[in-house]
Amino acid sequence: MCGIFFCKVLDEAGCGHVDLDGLFTSALEKMRYRGEDNVAVKKVNGLYFGHSRLAINGLNSASDQPVVTDDYALIFNGEFYNFEKYKEKLKKKGTLFKTQGDTEVLLKLYESYGIEFLRDKGIDSLYSIAIFDKKLNKIFISRDWPGRIPLYYFFDKEKFIFSSELKAFKAVKGLSLQKPIELEPGKIVEFDIENRQLKIISHYDLQPYFSKNNNDILKLGKELHNVLNESAKNRTMGDVPICTMLSGGIDSVLTTYYVLKN
Repeated sequence: MCGIFFCKVLDEAGCGHVDLDGLFTSALEKMRYRGEDNVAVKKVNGLYFGHSRLAINGLNSASDQPVVTDDYALIFNGEFYNFEKYKEKLKKKGTLFKTQGDTEVLLKLYESYGIEFLRDKGIDSLYSIAIFDKKLNKIFISRDWPGRIPLYYFFDKEKFIFSSELKAFKAVKGLSLQKPIELEPGKIVEFDIENRQLKIISHYDLQPYFSKNNNDILKLGKELHNVLNESAKNRTMGDVPICTMLSGGIDSVLTTYYVLKN
């Protein structure tokens, strides 16, 4: 669990002077419990990006966020479970990496495929993510399709703000907490900085899954076993210790079995 925060003042004449340094300090402090391994604000092309990090993989400071390159900036809350698989694919194309964490892989995927990479249903991840494309002068924010990671935004003629939590909006003077909108799961907000225009795009169309083995209970069981095993393998990739908590139900027992197996 991490926290992300962003605020762009669009009309200072309308909303008055905003102390962005103080605003970000206050907003991130309200979310500090989400991640205290590194709390940072970076100014990129005049834009401020804030992040509070709970380190799971790539534990050294090289994986701290925001991640900034010559052309892009990215902040990310969540886990990219099968990032190693995509990292190897990108390496085969000649992509170079500087860190061991999952966040840089997301950035490299954007560099290679643009925001369309989020449509890849092979990506096993829970996330809220923000990407600033300096060349397009646009910001993209998005949530995973099940909506497991929160993301809220506010947009009017004076400001564009987004945050992992509603309480961070308390740092914005005069803004009612009734105003921010929770971004729908599986959606992308595309914000054009120059034209001050915002549009929402859907990146995930959920389709029902039908097994080819519906009439064979043994084959169906083996298929479920393989899915659970792969899922547990992906979720035990972190660089920190793992524990499970048993409730006595079949779901927690199965989870523990596959976690220990991997």
